[in-house]
Amino acid sequence: MAVLTICRYLPPQMVPVDWEMVPITELYRLFAKAKICREMVQGDIQMGVVKAFSEE
Repeated sequence: MAVLTICRYLPPQMVPVDWEMVPITELYRLFAKAKICREMVQGDIQMGVVKAFSEE
């Protein structure tokens, strides 16, 4: 799950090419950054929905 989240929400430049060589501490760090990015995307979607319904 962590790898999928990292690949989905982080820019391609931050995603490692060789996952077998990534230390577990680096994996946790990347996963934390991806979770923050996911929260930001979700917040953007929420604000878009709120604005769409308030413009009626």
